[in-house]
Amino acid sequence: TIHIMNIPVIPLVLIPGMMCDARLYTPQISAFSHRVPIHIVPVSTHNNMQDLARDILDNAPPIFALAGLSMGGIIAMEVLRQAPHRIAKLALLDTNPKAEAEEVKQSREPLMASVQQHGLAEVMANTIPKYFSPDEILSTKNNL
Repeated sequence: TIHIMNIPVIPLVLIPGMMCDARLYTPQISAFSHRVPIHIVPVSTHNNMQDLARDILDNAPPIFALAGLSMGGIIAMEVLRQAPHRIAKLALLDTNPKAEAEEVKQSREPLMASVQQHGLAEVMANTIPKYFSPDEILSTKNNL
């Protein structure tokens, strides 16, 4: 355990939302990384919340603070369900506290199949307009 002034430092595990990666948390990493170990969890390694949560627990410190945004928050709740004794603090950001609806799960199946068939870049090119305005897409084209 890391200590600062005899106070234990709790590592922070951050779970981004769907179609997001560590870049989502750039401001938080900049603000906190000099004071606390930060772990960013990829959300594309499994196709269900239970396996994603189990993978996080397999790779996370024994005790940690956990924050998740959107789908990352749903995953964070599953992590909490599986191992509440390991979560020191929890932040759920812009997420849904209810169990994932079956139709939401089913809506992801074609996306996953399309990624496997055509690649992530093509699927994202078709999906990004649903999440960003045309002006935002043009102004940040190289970063999306």
